Amino acid sequence: MDDYILRLRAELAKSERAYTESKIRTTRLFHELQTTANPYFADDLDEIKADELLQISNDIAGEKSKMIEAKAKIKELKKRLGEV
Repeated sequence: MDDYILRLRAELAKSERAYTESKIRTTRLFHELQTTANPYFADDLDEIKADELLQISNDIAGEKSKMIEAKAKIKELKKRLGEV
């Protein structure tokens, strides 16, 4: 196998790993969002953590962007490798 293909395969593995890690972080963030949102169903207004919910939502949006970017790179690399 030539160096070009090896480099593409290494880059593909790196992109797939980045996508998987981002997906795991997103799952954790959704869990954190759900845990933080639970007090909204209580009567105590002091328990509402709107700023934390906003931060978690922003983190989820950031991870979504990373996943979209990684997915596009994976598709492009697979195309270059002739796997699509």
